[in-house]
Amino acid sequence: MSFAARLQETDARVQMHLGGPVTYQPAAGPAAEVRGVFDALYQRVTLGEPGVSSSGPAVWFVLADLPDDVLEMESTLDGIRVTADGKTYRPVEVEPDGKGGVLLRLHEV
Repeated sequence: MSFAARLQETDARVQMHLGGPVTYQPAAGPAAEVRGVFDALYQRVTLGEPGVSSSGPAVWFVLADLPDDVLEMESTLDGIRVTADGKTYRPVEVEPDGKGGVLLRLHEV
């Protein structure tokens, strides 16, 4: 099995065990319920800068599960909404993992 195939299989298992229903509303078009790994207190540590970290909500998706290509929508993030655990957020930063997944750092609206 290739690395890409193993990674896709692993991502599916992570989504199955850690993911939950998240509503993704693209800037244009209907909302879709997809599985995402939501973390209300995602901890981001910046390497190379001792003591620098931040925390806040974030959600990880498999790109293929989203109704649009969020990587192409980076310039229009204001129109995108994500609802998880009963709260609505807008993405403020997009971090693709280069392997078919994407982390959206969120801000509550």
